[in-house]
Amino acid sequence: MKTIITFVLTMLAGLTLTSCDKSEATETSKPPGPDRVTVLEEQVEVERQLRAEAEALASNETTSKNNWQLASFGLGLFAVLAFFTGTSIGTRGRYHADLTS
Repeated sequence: MKTIITFVLTMLAGLTLTSCDKSEATETSKPPGPDRVTVLEEQVEVERQLRAEAEALASNETTSKNNWQLASFGLGLFAVLAFFTGTSIGTRGRYHADLTS
């Protein structure tokens, strides 16, 4: 019984000695490798640059598409005007050819 009491008292003494440590740690433990915040900031910056490049490329493609649509519309309008001009010239030529013969 005396050994049990000695054992319990020893455990209580050890518990009080280790649990009452009020000193603050002077060194913080850092995980090995690069800082995670820095790595994430670099990834965000790279993704921002890629997004800016993609937006610029999309803007250039939209501008190019609009220019081609405008050129196609102008060519179509010119073709319709040329058709009506040629038809009117041909009709007047036929009319004047009938008068001279």
